[in-house]
Amino acid sequence: MTIPFPEELSRAYVRRLMCAGSILYLRCRFAPEDEEDDKLFVFVAPNRRPLLFKIRSKLTDYAKDNPAIRKAQLPLLKHNYNDGEEILKRDSYLDCSRAYRLLSDEYIEDQLVEDRNRIRGQLCESDAAAVVQVVQNSVTLEPGEISAILAAFCD
Repeated sequence: MTIPFPEELSRAYVRRLMCAGSILYLRCRFAPEDEEDDKLFVFVAPNRRPLLFKIRSKLTDYAKDNPAIRKAQLPLLKHNYNDGEEILKRDSYLDCSRAYRLLSDEYIEDQLVEDRNRIRGQLCESDAAAVVQVVQNSVTLEPGEISAILAAFCD
């Protein structure tokens, strides 16, 4: 028989992990007419609607054809993220060209408390440093987003 983990402690644990660089598998919908789907994101800045960068398995045609967007695609190598646990199924890209505000912090917290396996890990040090570099040079993110992300990663 397993003893349930007290919810308040579980929530406190999850809140500590909702920080810059956390890799999260979240249920979301990109448009109101879309079905909810699970996607990998990197938490990049706290807020009532936290900023998230999406992890993509391949470059979109739009990213390939647009130099400003292409420069904001950070390669994530599978072997850097599969030390015991498989976080990435393949080499992927972190899309730093757009910060998503799809979900409230409460909704994210609820998902992570319900299933802590949705917390996949943390960006490796070199990729976290690369995120800072890409964000500093961004021409696609809003100035407020840039400030929030840099503050979160440099905290």
